[in-house]
Amino acid sequence: MFTQRFSLTFSHTSSRARRFALVSLVAPACGLLTACAGADAPPARPTAVQQLELAGGSPLALTLRAAGNAQEGVAGDSGDVRLITALRTDSEAESRLCGVIVARSRSMEALPFAWPVDSTLPYLVPQLVNGADVQGYRVIVPGVNSEYRFEGFTTDGSTRVSLRWPVRAERSLAGDASDYDIQAALMPSPHALDSLVMQLRRRAPLTEGQWRGHVPASTELGSERAVKFAPLLPLFPVGFTAPCGEATFKVALSKGAERPMRILARKGETVSVVATTPSGELSLYFEEAGPDKASTGRNVKASAKATADGHVTLKLRYAPGDADPDRQQVLVRLTSVLPQ
Repeated sequence: MFTQRFSLTFSHTSSRARRFALVSLVAPACGLLTACAGADAPPARPTAVQQLELAGGSPLALTLRAAGNAQEGVAGDSGDVRLITALRTDSEAESRLCGVIVARSRSMEALPFAWPVDSTLPYLVPQLVNGADVQGYRVIVPGVNSEYRFEGFTTDGSTRVSLRWPVRAERSLAGDASDYDIQAALMPSPHALDSLVMQLRRRAPLTEGQWRGHVPASTELGSERAVKFAPLLPLFPVGFTAPCGEATFKVALSKGAERPMRILARKGETVSVVATTPSGELSLYFEEAGPDKASTGRNVKASAKATADGHVTLKLRYAPGDADPDRQQVLVRLTSVLPQ
């Protein structure tokens, strides 16, 4: 059972938990079609931190103040710093954060948390927070000092935004409690903290040349920027966001089994893919183009332009050679270019 310090280890996720997790993640995922309405990725990274302000009222008192060229947010009840901003550097860790956001992953990843995480327990109730000016990913870090954690970016791509807030369980919960029950028992409510993030607004208007992530050479792939592709369901869609137009995944493929990746896209959006395998051969094509357009080899690439709002579907297949393993982990990088 939970104590009020929220310290129980979660070792299993119940089917009920998975159902609630799917409901909590599908709604924001579908909203990403409108969130992608920015301009194409620019050739240069941002050089200045975007200044933020809080719009509207909130029962959670937070005061923003200058911290050099960036900002920090101070809680009114304790004076603790609970929000900080920083210039986006497009580091490997930030690329992994985009990968988790794009895939809505529930797997444990080495994310760029602004504050140390003093728990080895699995993160709980992961969910996208899709605000007008700030978008990202939040989790509950359980343990003796349990916290709500948000990590994301301003929608112009210039600025990292990090928020932490202590939470505690108001009542005992079973070890296999659903995401819904966990959130209902926490104070303050994770949904109230989500709303606080969504009230953050840029002081400057969105510029046309927003940054959407790493722009590598066309065939450059690196595992240090990759996250495990672990959707809730086999066809749970990947979805780009305004500041995250690229993501690299580690995808497990078995001999002879075709693996689909469904990718949310708006009309006119071009989705490109580059994939590589350390052994054997890959076959890759977009369902909309048909299998006769498949690209095969150790290093393959393809692209598709969405003809309507909805999704495109990538199909991957691994064929090992005589001395190769029957199951292989391959790297797949997806990139979005929006219509002008």
